[in-house]
Order: sequence, then structure tokens, then C-alpha cells
Amino acid sequence: MRNSAILNLNRTKFFEVFAKNRFLIFILLCYITGIIFGVLWLKGSDAVFEIAKADFDGYLSVHHELSFFNIFIKTFFSLLPICLILFLCGTSVVGIVLVPIAVCYCGFDYGICTAYLYKQYLLQGIAFNSLILIPCTLIAVLGYMMLSKEAFGFSHQLLRLTLPNYNNTNVYTGFKGYCKRFLIIILIFIGSALADTLLNFAFLNFFNF
Repeated sequence: MRNSAILNLNRTKFFEVFAKNRFLIFILLCYITGIIFGVLWLKGSDAVFEIAKADFDGYLSVHHELSFFNIFIKTFFSLLPICLILFLCGTSVVGIVLVPIAVCYCGFDYGICTAYLYKQYLLQGIAFNSLILIPCTLIAVLGYMMLSKEAFGFSHQLLRLTLPNYNNTNVYTGFKGYCKRFLIIILIFIGSALADTLLNFAFLNFFNF
């Protein structure tokens, strides 16, 4: 009887957590879906394979030739375009549609990179992905999820303004808060760029690409 009560309690808590974070779970599923499509796309296209090869060669060139600080700056700025896209999505009523698509594209890009490493370098590619790319990507995904939540929320607020019975003139204050939260979340991407730089400095020389 007691075990049944504990099980029911745990189940209730699980559904409560799921209900409170259902949008973040949805965004995570969008990212995973993008990864799957990226892997399948590379496997079926030689042209995509060559593009992935050129991108990875450029990645290696940056991390072999530049200084620590320059690598960090370049890595951080490579993450900013998608952040800007998500920000702009939030300032549009169609952002509620565009935000999941943008996140799916991020997963698609990572899926192509992962598939290339596995196909071209086999176990060495798996090790590189596990040791260097996955930790940085997990941090970036956290940032994407939080940015997406903010963008989706503000886009939804703008959409509600188009309704005839919705009166809210405090959009300017809401936009200022939206910008502040975005700038704070950008710190996560600084962490992702720093992790990428540190891990490459520590382990890149162990790989023979």
C-alpha cells in the first residue's frame, strides 16, 4: 500500500514537472529531430559530405593556428547568428512558428557534423565528438532552449495584441525585459565557447586528423 502511494506521488510529480517544462521538452525534441535529419541527409548526399568536410577542416585550421583568445572570440561569434535569429523571431508574431524551425536547423547542422566525423574517422571521430563537441554542444543547447522560450513567449505576447479584446499597452516594458533576459542568456554561449576552446587546447593534439 505504501509503495503504491509512493509510486503515485512520484508519477504525479513527474507529470507536474512535464507540464511546467513542456515547451522546453518540445524544443529539445526539435533539436533531436534536426540531428536525425542531418545524419540521414549526409548519408544520402556526397555534396553535403564535401560541405561538412570543408567546415570541419576550417574548424581544425582555426583551432590549430590561432591563439587561445582568438579561438574563443571566433567560436563565440560563430554562435551569435543563431542567437540573433532567435531574438528576431521573438519580435515577430510568426516567431511561434519560426523558433522551432530555427532550433531544428541547429540540430540539423550538428547532425551533419556528427555523421561526417563518424563516417570519415570512425572511432577517432566518435572519441572527438564525445570528448570535445558534445560537452560544448550540451551547453549551447541549454542556451538555445532558454532563448527559444523567451522568443516564443514574447512572440506569443505580440500575437495576442492582434486580438480585438486584448488591451495591453505595456509592450515597451515587456520588450526591455525581453532584451535584458536575452543578454543574460548569452552568458551561456560564452561558457560554451570557453569550453570548446579549453577542450581543444587540452585534447586536440591527441587526434590525428
